[in-house]
Amino acid sequence: MKRTKHSVFAAVMLILFLLASCGVRGPEGQTFLALNWTSLPQAMNFPAFPSTIYAGEYINHPAGDYFGEYIAWDGSYWNASYWIEVEEGSPGFLFIPGGAGDEYYLSMWLYSFGPSIYTDGVISRSVSPAADQPEASAKESQLTASPEQQEMLLSRARERAAGMEPVIRSESIRIPGATVHVHIRGYDLQGSRDE
Repeated sequence: MKRTKHSVFAAVMLILFLLASCGVRGPEGQTFLALNWTSLPQAMNFPAFPSTIYAGEYINHPAGDYFGEYIAWDGSYWNASYWIEVEEGSPGFLFIPGGAGDEYYLSMWLYSFGPSIYTDGVISRSVSPAADQPEASAKESQLTASPEQQEMLLSRARERAAGMEPVIRSESIRIPGATVHVHIRGYDLQGSRDE
């Protein structure tokens, strides 16, 4: 009799486990990143962003590795490798899919002393500022150099930085459900570090 109860209990637990594993995990969370600056950079290249970058515009950054570089207003050259981990969706039960992971909004500020990433208190927004304030956002996105001139400036900065000792900094932002790691290398090509 005892053996039968244990066998029935084990069989019920196995069935519940199998049913629970039939549920589909929900979609992973999403992370959005915006670029910002206090003084307009001379040139920038962030391949994960559109060719025209608006200050404060959130761009979807799925989990993965990214790279960006810029020349700050004072001529210092910075590049950053950054990678993003996102929250997995919750597990489903039976044939009910699980819930989606949360959305997170971050800003990378392009300072003359190097980029820094901050979490933003935005609940749900990834709309370009251009939709709300076309004149202001157009002004904030206009670099004085054309894309070709920016590439030339960045190429020169890379060449000049080749033999220099970089300033190296790493930082991580951990928020519930997402992590962003940033590895920063900077070169003060003008000899000035003041913002």
